[in-house]
Amino acid sequence: MVKDANESMTVPQLKELLKSKGLPTSGKKSELILRLYANKKPKQIKIKSGNLKKARLAKSDDTPYLSALLKGGLGAVEIDGWKAAKFGMATIMVFLIFSSLGSYSWYNLEHEESDDDYTQSISINYGLSDFEVKTTTSYFMSQSQTEKYEYSEFEEVTSEETAKLVGVNEMSTSGVILQICLYLSLFVIITLLVLEILRGSGFINSGSVEEQYQRLGSAIWGFSVIIIISSLLIHAIITSLIDHGELFDGEYTSGLGSTWWLMLIFTSLFATTVFNTQTKQIIGLIKSKLND
Repeated sequence: MVKDANESMTVPQLKELLKSKGLPTSGKKSELILRLYANKKPKQIKIKSGNLKKARLAKSDDTPYLSALLKGGLGAVEIDGWKAAKFGMATIMVFLIFSSLGSYSWYNLEHEESDDDYTQSISINYGLSDFEVKTTTSYFMSQSQTEKYEYSEFEEVTSEETAKLVGVNEMSTSGVILQICLYLSLFVIITLLVLEILRGSGFINSGSVEEQYQRLGSAIWGFSVIIIISSLLIHAIITSLIDHGELFDGEYTSGLGSTWWLMLIFTSLFATTVFNTQTKQIIGLIKSKLND
């Protein structure tokens, strides 16, 4: 057994060492040695280079989170659930807006008539700049035909009265408003996502851009949500004003299409992540009410 250096020291030497450490010097030699043992610094634990690298990345406030994630893995960053949800929903919104711009399900009108074995159904599906008329006839066998019309050109191929009953003017106006708002929101969301990627990768970590983002970022995210919701509400109001009158002798059903409802649902979810502070306050309030 290797003898400890303290055990080979004399009592005066031990007392001098204890005194230098600010410790009591009274007692026998064995007590002095025990006192020195008790006040030794704990042995430092060696950390493997990989784990040390992760630890440093995790503790470094200056390391961009995407860089830390790529270099050190999930253990190198502390993931903010709300922030991750916001980016996830923002990505979904980008794809949803792209698909909705070409959709024919913003507003639908349907008519069906039948006589014995003969059945004919007509559905008018409205898009943002044009609409399609789908006619399906069933008589022993089924046949369907789809025709598309631009809002601006529909009056040229039919009467002004028919165009009015179909709601061409209202849908054309609503389509322009929706396109402007959706394109604007799409631009804002993509720009914010790119900025976040650049910030997270360390390409933007100082200067006026970073300063402005810190100051205005939340407001701009909120703007991207509000502009979509506003356009959806405007569309709902405009379509409610359409008077189809005696179109199909008044035998039809009409209403907002599936695209409008999908946009409303996902934009509302997006809003809860963007305005997460307010969302958490509302959730807390509801919980407190339920517990009362």
